Amino acid sequence: MNEIIVPHGVKDKLIKQFNTSYPTVRAALRGKSKSLLCLRIRKAALDNGGVEVATIDNNNKYVIL
Repeated sequence: MNEIIVPHGVKDKLIKQFNTSYPTVRAALRGKSKSLLCLRIRKAALDNGGVEVATIDNNNKYVIL
């Protein structure tokens, strides 16, 4: 999965909304987990202004999808 970058403050909002921890939200946004909770977090992040990006090389250059 691709990474989702969110505006400032959205991660805290997601933590409260889903009653979960920062590492869970971080893993969800980085695409490291495919659990139902993480998929719901990813959708909420996109609905709150998040942008899905993909790494195009090893220098962490991103392309917006």
